[in-house]
Amino acid sequence: FFLSAMSPSLLCRRLAALSVNQHGAIRTRCSLSISQNSIGMERTIAAASAPSLTSGGSLPHVLMSVVPPRQPQQYQQQQQQQQIRTFARRAAATATDEEEDANNRVVGAPRISADQIPPAFLRKLPRKPAPSVVRRRVERLRTYVGTEKDVRHSPWRMNLVCQFAAGQTVPDALTQLDFCRKRFAPLVKQLIEKTVQEAAEKGGLHPTQLEVAECFATHGTHLKRMKIMGRGRTGIMHHRYTHVRLVLREIDFPLKIALSGSVAGKRKWLELMRIAETEGEASRLEKEEVDRLEREIEQRRLDKQKEATAEEGK
Repeated sequence: FFLSAMSPSLLCRRLAALSVNQHGAIRTRCSLSISQNSIGMERTIAAASAPSLTSGGSLPHVLMSVVPPRQPQQYQQQQQQQQIRTFARRAAATATDEEEDANNRVVGAPRISADQIPPAFLRKLPRKPAPSVVRRRVERLRTYVGTEKDVRHSPWRMNLVCQFAAGQTVPDALTQLDFCRKRFAPLVKQLIEKTVQEAAEKGGLHPTQLEVAECFATHGTHLKRMKIMGRGRTGIMHHRYTHVRLVLREIDFPLKIALSGSVAGKRKWLELMRIAETEGEASRLEKEEVDRLEREIEQRRLDKQKEATAEEGK
């Protein structure tokens, strides 16, 4: 057929049922329908077909000027992945700049470059480790248990306090309990501090390197008393007691970063990891200095004792 012999409305209906690939070849019929803007499409087709026919243009050339080629779905997915990687790199670069500024202000803080950031941190939705791998890594972590027996309080009410600390890092748990207005919040805080002291003595761990893995209350031995009721009746009154169990566990920061599902979560655990390393190293040096001074004092005491014994022998 000849485009010059067809009306714009008929040409619009014919072209609406055709699609063109990237090379300009006509494909099979598609489900494209005529919209309300068909008048504008007719004008576009008429304007595009007139110069093409006069200059000896072909129908694919006219179709390419009217219908743009479609991009494959795979190419669109690659573009989205490239945008995600670009966003992650910019986030990592921003975090590195903030780290450098903080390191310039704080003396002795460790420097973490972009090459030291885990590869999983640079991906928006990384592949998480298998549950078996997570279980094996968690089983190798050091844990410290603290208990408080026979607390004169209801187990249900005590669990309301324990929920503020369960699942938090030790500094966050202590902060939560500082602002908790429950009656036995100071008792749970003292239990955490006592267990942290045990972890520092046995394993040399700083509070920033520990998390509250478990914190809950169970029933103790309740006391039964007589309850006076109306009309000469009596019942049973329970004076409730509770036991509190606390489990502090060492934090596996690389595992936390791998399990986090967002870039913000990864940056949070990376910052906590940096703080734990800094304060843990400072605590270790302080402990070594205290041990050295204690050894020197003990050695001086032994030397004085030997000198006193030698003078008495003379």
